[in-house]
Amino acid sequence: MPSTNFDRTQKIILSATTLIGVVFLGFMFKFFHHGFEFTDEGVILSVMERPREYPTFHLLTGFLFNPLYRLLDGDIALLRSFNFLIFFLLATNLSRLVLLKTKPAQTELKGPWLVTASMALAFGSLTIFLLWHPTPNYNLLNYMALMITASGLVELSDTKNDNNNKSAPVSWGAWATIGLGGYLAFMAKPFTAGGLLFLVIVWAVWSGHFKPKGLLLAAVVAFGLLFISAIWIDSSPTAFIQRFLASVREEKLSGAHSVFTLVTFFWPFLWQNLSWELMVGFLVLFLLGFSLGFTEKVKNIFKIFPVLFLAAVTFYFFVRYYPLLMWFNYLAGYLVWAPVLGTVTWVIKNRSASSVINRPLLVILSLFSVAYGLGSNNSFFLTVSLASFFILLALTGLVGSLSNPGNYHFRVTALVSITVLLSAGVVITAWGHPYRQPPKLWSYSVMAPVRNGGRPLFFTPMVGRYLLTLHQLAASSGLAAGTPMVDLTGRAPGVLYAVQGYTPGAFWLNSLNPGANQYAHYMLAKIPCSQLVSSWVLWEKIPPIRPLDPAVLAPSGINFPDDFESVGSVRYTSEYGHGSPYSRLQYLLKPIKQFEPAVQACLASRAAH
Repeated sequence: MPSTNFDRTQKIILSATTLIGVVFLGFMFKFFHHGFEFTDEGVILSVMERPREYPTFHLLTGFLFNPLYRLLDGDIALLRSFNFLIFFLLATNLSRLVLLKTKPAQTELKGPWLVTASMALAFGSLTIFLLWHPTPNYNLLNYMALMITASGLVELSDTKNDNNNKSAPVSWGAWATIGLGGYLAFMAKPFTAGGLLFLVIVWAVWSGHFKPKGLLLAAVVAFGLLFISAIWIDSSPTAFIQRFLASVREEKLSGAHSVFTLVTFFWPFLWQNLSWELMVGFLVLFLLGFSLGFTEKVKNIFKIFPVLFLAAVTFYFFVRYYPLLMWFNYLAGYLVWAPVLGTVTWVIKNRSASSVINRPLLVILSLFSVAYGLGSNNSFFLTVSLASFFILLALTGLVGSLSNPGNYHFRVTALVSITVLLSAGVVITAWGHPYRQPPKLWSYSVMAPVRNGGRPLFFTPMVGRYLLTLHQLAASSGLAAGTPMVDLTGRAPGVLYAVQGYTPGAFWLNSLNPGANQYAHYMLAKIPCSQLVSSWVLWEKIPPIRPLDPAVLAPSGINFPDDFESVGSVRYTSEYGHGSPYSRLQYLLKPIKQFEPAVQACLASRAAH
């Protein structure tokens, strides 16, 4: 058994880790009031507010989050807070279940230790926030779906190395939970749902939990909820399927990426911008993982000091060198692998895997990170690293299986302490370089509303002035809430959202995609003439990057710019990006052509085309 001194030391370490975690969570909630991303986040909020306006498939999450959006009256900070609270509670519950199911048989996990260890282990899920997007979105929903499914699998798993479960009763609640997770995964990202189905079946066969009644219940829950969603969203399953097929055609037309690309490898990111600091950091983290396996001959009281030293060096590395880990280099995501590799190296060197309990569960759980990465347009290495929480949980179970009762608490305490510090470093990196926003969230000091009447958020002075000027311009020009708009800049769906407008039929006419003009032409032609001829236009006369061609309006009988008048302009200076900041002047254009003649001209032009 551990010595009394080590018990006291362990309590100090776990208490300090908990304190750091609580303080860090406080900063998480604080920074939910900072910043707004005008591209992806603008799209997500636009679809969340008006999900029925957009006949697309891959953002069905807009329908799921719409009730919460309406309940919170579109308050972005509250949306982020509620979303994160649900996310972290799911991660904490899954961590608790893994600890209970993989502990040594003779080890008792007391309530206070289990709660604090579970919360600390849940910090491993925060690596998903390396791309700082805390607003509800399909990536986070996909992650939560995986955690819900994993909770069901862990609930069904044995606490001993026994695969003969044919006589065990069916756990209806656990199987229903698996079905719920599968449904949510499909609504977030169908590719992940397919990978999840495969993993669940493999686990059920391998572990001896292949129970037809249980699998049938999971299928009934998943397909039942999917059927209800199809009726709710499109009034029929046939129309729901047509929505999917139309989205496939549109994605192919835009040239953004192939819908059926399972994985994308960006090999240059593996060696891009290597530096001695990065290699030292990786080595330190590797040793941090390896330190979990210090030989049993060393007294417990001395084993904790190397861990503390390496943890301190790790934290210093992240705080001192986080500018090296800017999101577009994907480096912080890769660093997550270092302690994992270190611990696995120790396991291979010191123990035999023959005594591992719940082996099928641990293997399948580690592969959940792969399921998360399926169908992503990002680097597969990055997406798997962002979901490394599932590998961490499998690693925790492995450490528990291979630990003697006397050193189990030490190893788990060390592991969760590392997890909190490492995850804090990754999120600090995100705060320093938030996705498509100016650096350093903590430096944002100017308050401005994203929407009229919405609670203000904190921004840099430039962005804050931009939003305030934009709202003044919209108010003075008579731009009412709910006005249809067309973004010919090809980059500003968040601007349309900010002035309470929307692009009917197309949430983002993205000029950066290879087939942007072809896609815009196709999508605008689907918009009813009565909406399109009433649409205002956001335009940049001399943009820094290629805009959409205004000629995309011509097939609908709209002559640009003759059918519009400028009601004013607003200047936005970019403070993020790969190169130097740039300034752009955006013009707000109002339609001036009489409504009925404009509708007739639109109908006639479309008939001619």
